[in-house]
Amino acid sequence: MAKQIPCASWKSSARRAAAGAAGVAIAAASQVALADEGGVSFWIPGQFGSLAATPLGPGWTVSETYYHWVGSAGADVAAARLITIGRFDPTLSALASGSLNASVDFVVGNATYAFATPVLGAEATIGMVAVYGRTDATVSANIVGTLGPVPFAGPVTIDQAVTGFGDLYPMATLRWNKGVRREC
Repeated sequence: MAKQIPCASWKSSARRAAAGAAGVAIAAASQVALADEGGVSFWIPGQFGSLAATPLGPGWTVSETYYHWVGSAGADVAAARLITIGRFDPTLSALASGSLNASVDFVVGNATYAFATPVLGAEATIGMVAVYGRTDATVSANIVGTLGPVPFAGPVTIDQAVTGFGDLYPMATLRWNKGVRREC
């Protein structure tokens, strides 16, 4: 005599199997997430913060924001590396260590126009953001090693600076606001 499986047990097993199949299909269809623009955020930091819905009032608003950053990394961060290639005749052994110094100075300009007539009950705004600035980077490295019996050593320095405009960044927003709310 065949054992009968209760209907509720069969339904839960079918649900689990369907959920598992859906999970496998989603995982198979997914792609690796890659950073855009070398890992730089698409959104300007602080652009959509706590005052994002604050009404501007009709007309033009223009703002400029100055951004400055300086960073450096020494041999402890660059991690000195020892390279040995023994399959070739003569054997090459090299020790490389380095440091990085970088600075960024740029201005973000933003021009926004707020319309007087509400759109869907919200204040409509359009704007354009532009970036102008300069970045400097210097990488210094020391390489010491031997190629067979011949020792060698030498400092290497690479310095580059770029000044220019970034991409234009158009924006359009709707700002819903219910007015001032006082809690008593």
